[in-house]
Amino acid sequence: MRRCMLDDLLACARRLSIEPAEQRPTLAQHMIDQAHAAHHYAKRFGRPHPHWGNGSLMTRALADGPFPPRPLCLGSLAVIAAAVDQFRSHAARLRLGLS
Repeated sequence: MRRCMLDDLLACARRLSIEPAEQRPTLAQHMIDQAHAAHHYAKRFGRPHPHWGNGSLMTRALADGPFPPRPLCLGSLAVIAAAVDQFRSHAARLRLGLS
C-alpha cells in the first residue's frame, strides 16, 4: 500500500520553504512534473530516475540534497497542496486516471 501522501506534502513543503515565497509555486509545479516523469521512467526502466527518484513527491523533494531543519512553513504546505490539487484536476479533465 502507498504511504500517506501527507508525508510527500510535508517533504515538499520543507523543500519549498528554503526558497523565496514568490518562487515556490513555480518550483512546486516543477517538482510535481519531475516526480511524474520519474514515475514513468521507473515504470519503463525498472529503476529510479537518476536525479528525481522513484516517482514520489518525497523522493523528488529529497533529490536536491538535505535541506536545513526548520519549522514547517504552512505557506509552503499550502502551495504544494494547491499544486497537487491543480495537477490532479487537470489529469481528471484529461481522463489520465491520476485524480
